[in-house]
Amino acid sequence: MPGCKKKSTVVVSYPELEQRLKEKRQNTRPIAVKPIEPMPPVGSFLFDPNGLRDPFRPIEKSVQAMAIQAVASNGIQPDFNRHKEELENYSLDTLRMVGTVKMKGVFWGLIKASEGTIHRVREGNYLGKNYGRILQD
Repeated sequence: MPGCKKKSTVVVSYPELEQRLKEKRQNTRPIAVKPIEPMPPVGSFLFDPNGLRDPFRPIEKSVQAMAIQAVASNGIQPDFNRHKEELENYSLDTLRMVGTVKMKGVFWGLIKASEGTIHRVREGNYLGKNYGRILQD
């Protein structure tokens, strides 16, 4: 680059900084550094895959596949006959947990909706549009 070939003619003087750097450079002493210890030798290991599952083949029945199969065969379904709760009108990404309160021995979660309203929830309440339910407090 043409700008890098010549030495700059603009000199900005910082006498205090230059004096401090000069003092620091005069008072420096070399420190003793211990040499790096050599690494101990690592023993060799022979991998024998006989009798082990091939990691590139799918597992016969995974827990996820069994859960999907149970839902597909009408196994687990939400209760469509119950009355919907207020927080089921919101998607989960618009709800934020802002705290907890213990009143008369019962733990309540405080959930803030997108418009700023704070709702109390506890174990067994539903929230979100996909039949989400609070299982533990």
